[in-house]
Amino acid sequence: MLDELERIGDVHYILVVDDDRGFTLFVERILQVSGKSCVVNRAYDGQQSLELMRVQKPDLVLLDMTMPVRDGVGLLEQMLVDSTLKDIPVVLLTASSLSTEQTQQSQFTVRHQTGLYSTEVFKFLNATVNALKPRYFPLVKEM
Repeated sequence: MLDELERIGDVHYILVVDDDRGFTLFVERILQVSGKSCVVNRAYDGQQSLELMRVQKPDLVLLDMTMPVRDGVGLLEQMLVDSTLKDIPVVLLTASSLSTEQTQQSQFTVRHQTGLYSTEVFKFLNATVNALKPRYFPLVKEM
């Protein structure tokens, strides 16, 4: 995702579209810790994202494909027929190819069609670790 931001270039306003509110916050946190100075807005379904895009056109949309009301495919179709929205870059962030069992576990998988370079993996891990809130457990003194 961060590499795509670099590739796209001049990105100041990002719209994250995903029905999982926790994931939208996670993506926003990754962007914050990466040092990117951009405004992030969130939409939780395709219809809401269309409404937000028509009020303020984003420089980039980060899109989940599986959502209620209007899914990612429906949103992309609508964007393509709207002359004011069709040129907005879209990066897909989706777990739709994963099974239900995989998506319910406390883990996630990162894949790229052409594979990942080790530097990309380390950048992603660094952003992920920095985005996680530390969990401290009190020490139990044994007697």
